[in-house]
Amino acid sequence: MPLTPVDVGHTTIAGEDRIRVFDNGGGVLTQGMALVDDSDAHAGVGTNPLRAEPSRPTSRYVSSALEDTAVVKASAGVLKEITVVLDSAASARFLHIFDQAGALAGGETPVMRVLVPAGGMVGYTPPGGLVMATGLVIGVSSTLATYTASGDNLAAFHADYD
Repeated sequence: MPLTPVDVGHTTIAGEDRIRVFDNGGGVLTQGMALVDDSDAHAGVGTNPLRAEPSRPTSRYVSSALEDTAVVKASAGVLKEITVVLDSAASARFLHIFDQAGALAGGETPVMRVLVPAGGMVGYTPPGGLVMATGLVIGVSSTLATYTASGDNLAAFHADYD
């Protein structure tokens, strides 16, 4: 059944309608979404190609030296992507991500844990970003459950965040 132009919802981006939801005229959604540009042309149709671009982070943290932990952001934010690289001399560690604003003391429970193999590298891109209400602190721990400093400063971090 063809869609009728009955607009039952829309999303605005930068003050303009970009996503609209239509129904079949009987109050039943038959197609979830139709993407439209600012001239109301349907994206992906004819000469109006569908194009998706990832949102760019507003800030980036990059280790200036090998370390075990870093306060990336001391206020609320969204982690977009993180990469940790262990020095070849390092044994396996756990990347811990914390929703806090200050330095780690030990014993804190992370909101996310990722195994990093000995002398290896791990990248993590949380779908839609990982929202942090207080701050963003990262560290490599020698234990899984809570943060335990290894004390050897053999990790390098790269984090993109808003």
